[in-house]
Amino acid sequence: MQDVSRVGFLELTNNHGHQELLTRYLRIAAHGDGQPTLFTTEVGMEKVDENVPTDDIETVVGEPSREFFDRIERRCKRDLDVLFINTIEGTIGDYVKYLRFNPDCATVLWPHNARAWFERQLVFSTGGGLTTTISTNCKNIFRPPILKRMDGILVPFEQSRRHIESTYTLSQSIHALSPSVYDPVETDEGANSGTTSAATDDGPVRVTIPGSIVDRRDYDVVLDAFGTELLPTFGDDIRLTLLGRPQGDYGERIVERAADLADRGYDVQYFTEWIETDTYAEVFQGSDLLLNPISKDEGERAERWGLTWNSGVLFDVLMHPCPMILPDRYSIPDELDGAALSYSNGADLATTVAAIVESSDRQNELATAAVKNAEQCTVDRQFQRFSRIVDAHTS
Repeated sequence: MQDVSRVGFLELTNNHGHQELLTRYLRIAAHGDGQPTLFTTEVGMEKVDENVPTDDIETVVGEPSREFFDRIERRCKRDLDVLFINTIEGTIGDYVKYLRFNPDCATVLWPHNARAWFERQLVFSTGGGLTTTISTNCKNIFRPPILKRMDGILVPFEQSRRHIESTYTLSQSIHALSPSVYDPVETDEGANSGTTSAATDDGPVRVTIPGSIVDRRDYDVVLDAFGTELLPTFGDDIRLTLLGRPQGDYGERIVERAADLADRGYDVQYFTEWIETDTYAEVFQGSDLLLNPISKDEGERAERWGLTWNSGVLFDVLMHPCPMILPDRYSIPDELDGAALSYSNGADLATTVAAIVESSDRQNELATAAVKNAEQCTVDRQFQRFSRIVDAHTS
C-alpha cells in the first residue's frame, strides 16, 4: 500500500496526550502517496498544526455533535476504505454518539485502556464517588456494542498484541504499531550518531523524570533514593530533573522536597509552572537516563502496565533515544530491549542508578541499545508496518 488517500483518522477528544500521539501516526501515514484524511476538532487542529505540515493531510474540522458524526459518515462512505479511531472517551453522551456511528468502511480502534474495553464486568468502586462509579458502569455497558462494530484493534507494542490475543476472545484482528517516528541525527561526517549524550559529555549524568508531578507517579521512592544515597555519594556527578509542573497537594509537596535537596547544594532541578515546549524538548533530549516511577494501581480493575496500558514515555524514547528505568511491575516491551531496566524498591533503584553513574562503559552500552531500538522506528519502517495494517483491511 502506497496510496493513503483512502485512509482516515478520527480524534474528537481534547486529550492533549492522545492528540500528540495522533500526530505521529499522521506523520507515518503521510509518508505514502496522496493525503490521509483527519477528522478532528479546532483544539485538535492546534496540536496537528504544531507537528504535521498541513499540506501532508486533508482535514475536516468540527465539534463532536451528531451533525458532525453524520458528516463524517457520509465522507467515509464516499471516500475512505479504512478509518483509524484514535480515542473513544468522554461523557456518556460521547459514547452514545459512537453507538450510533456507522461509517461504512473498515474501522480500527486504539483502546488505550484495554482491560476497560475487553473485560465487561461491572465495577463497584472507582474511588471517585457514586457519580463516577455510575458513569464508569454506563460506559462499560456501551463499550461492547461499540467494540463489536470495529474491524481491528491497534496497540503500540507486540507484547500487548500477544497478550490481548491470548487473553481475550475477539473477532477483530489485532495490530501493533508504536506512535513513534525516529529521525536519525546526522553527524558532520554524514553517519548516524550512535550514542546519546551520556557517551559524549563529561558533565553530570542527567537523570530525568518526565511528565506532570501527580500521584500516579511515586516520586517519593525516587527522592528517598537520591536524597539518602545517590546525591550524597556522587555529588556533582549526577543531576536529577523533575520535568513537569506540580499538580495538586501531592505535586506541591514533591516540589518542596526537591527544593529542599537543591537548597542543600545538590544538583536538583524542578519547575513550578507550565514548561514551554522547547524547554521540555531540550531537557528531555539532553537526558542520559529517564525514570518513570509509575505508582501501583490499587483500583478494582487496574490496567496491566506494558500489556493492557502503556506510558507515553515509552513511545518517546523510540523517537529520542534514551535509556530508562521502570518499576518491575511494568512489563518492558521487546522494542525497548537492552535499554530499559527495572527496580523493585528504592534501594534497588539506588543500586541500579549507581552502577550506571560509576561506569561510562555501562552508559555507552545502554545508550547504544537505545539508538538501535529507535532505528527500528524510522518513518520508512513505520510506514511499512502501517501499510500492512491497512492492507489487512482492504485486501
